[in-house]
Amino acid sequence: MTEENLKLYTLLESSFKDFNPAEVPKHTNFWLVRAKRGHFYDTFLLKNFIALGWNLIDQNSLSSFDEKTLKDQILHYYTDNSRPGYPLNQSRTFVEEMNPGDFVVVPAYDKKPVMFGQLVEYYEENNLTYADEISFLQNMPPTGESAECPYKKRWKVNWIKSRYPEELNPYLNKLFTSSHGISKANIYSDYILSSIFDFYKWDNTYNGVFHVKQEQRIRSRALSGFIYNMDKLAEISIGVETSVKNNLNSPGDIILSIGDMLTNLENAKYFYLVAFFLASNINFGPFTLKGLLPCISSLMNRLKNDDLKTAEVEKKRADTEKAYSEARYFDAKADREYAEAAKTRAETERIKYNIQLGKKLEDALQECQECAKQLEIEPNAQLISVINKFMKDENLV
Repeated sequence: MTEENLKLYTLLESSFKDFNPAEVPKHTNFWLVRAKRGHFYDTFLLKNFIALGWNLIDQNSLSSFDEKTLKDQILHYYTDNSRPGYPLNQSRTFVEEMNPGDFVVVPAYDKKPVMFGQLVEYYEENNLTYADEISFLQNMPPTGESAECPYKKRWKVNWIKSRYPEELNPYLNKLFTSSHGISKANIYSDYILSSIFDFYKWDNTYNGVFHVKQEQRIRSRALSGFIYNMDKLAEISIGVETSVKNNLNSPGDIILSIGDMLTNLENAKYFYLVAFFLASNINFGPFTLKGLLPCISSLMNRLKNDDLKTAEVEKKRADTEKAYSEARYFDAKADREYAEAAKTRAETERIKYNIQLGKKLEDALQECQECAKQLEIEPNAQLISVINKFMKDENLV
């Protein structure tokens, strides 16, 4: 490795330390919450909360009254409702089942994007009453017109990302057809998480999301080549196979996953770090991706313990011969020489094997890069952020 490549190799390893997946706990739930025909969309976004109606049913009443009493109150005060079990169950879900750390999705409205966020804490606006809610419902503005939310029950939300419907997996459209104020969305967890994060761990699986920006017809060879060579790269470098989910509407996403057969987080980080480098036309300071390929190859080879050098083998052989010359007994010396010779041959074969392996690795790297170019994969935002931070910290920019 040249001196310049050695420097690059060191930079890659150093920047890698801050490249980590978003880890989503196993117990996390996912929810769809509507914004009342778009009326509360802007309020939810700007004031960082979501809310649910039925102001008479709050945390106190749910814990103080039995189900029959609550249903009777609903029938008495909300005269347009003939199914008191529905608002009661919705309220219980909102107050008692949703938890901090759960993910929430608010559907797009008009030309606005879908919002993705994470619940922070439940609270109630006690100044908002049943009368405020009824007044709003009786004088509701035209569909889609922004309005202040009169609902008492609320969750503070940390909004993480927004994406337009055409950018999302079509499978999520089934979720958006739900007419309920709140809907549990756990069966859509993979598609929600891949809409939010580019690199995450969920349900013992590591996932990398590659955003394809090609708007024309996608060539089968480019897509299959990218997936095949990424899988080959994983097999060569960390000894596992990948699985894939596609949402290629031109544009769309490729989700590359490594399951629970890989328990080593460091290996997963190395693989995805390299995968995102290959898929994105990212410069590392003054260095281009083309210049980085030899360093990336060395980085991946390290995972397979392929750092043996011919010089090291020769040194071991020389040390062994010196030790033999000092031996007192010829037979023992011969035996040891035979064993060492066999060992040297094995080491030599290993080096040859590693050279062949390195060639396969470099071929896979180049094929991945070429196919990624044809797919026009978007530069990975997390990787760019890590690189920029590292370059700034090291005064390299």
